[in-house]
Amino acid sequence: MTDYTHYQATSLLTSMDQAKPPPPMNKRQKAAIIILDIIMIAQVAVAMGFAGTNPDEFTPVFFKVFLAMFLPTIIIGFLVIRRMKTPVDDHYLQGDES
Repeated sequence: MTDYTHYQATSLLTSMDQAKPPPPMNKRQKAAIIILDIIMIAQVAVAMGFAGTNPDEFTPVFFKVFLAMFLPTIIIGFLVIRRMKTPVDDHYLQGDES
């Protein structure tokens, strides 16, 4: 009878859970991220401009304006980046090396 140690159990679990990493991002996805970053920097500038007109309530105005623009941008950005993903063939998913 073998002594089933914690090391054996965890090494078995980690070897079973190891999947192939996702494919790297393509050039269109990288370009979309760069554009998304530029848009977010512009949103910070716009929010600062709006908040600067009323210095007594700078923080609440900044967050209202920024979050109103930021949240839809992030959601749309993730959807666009996901949609631009390169299709993965079945051989990659199954682990075939051929």
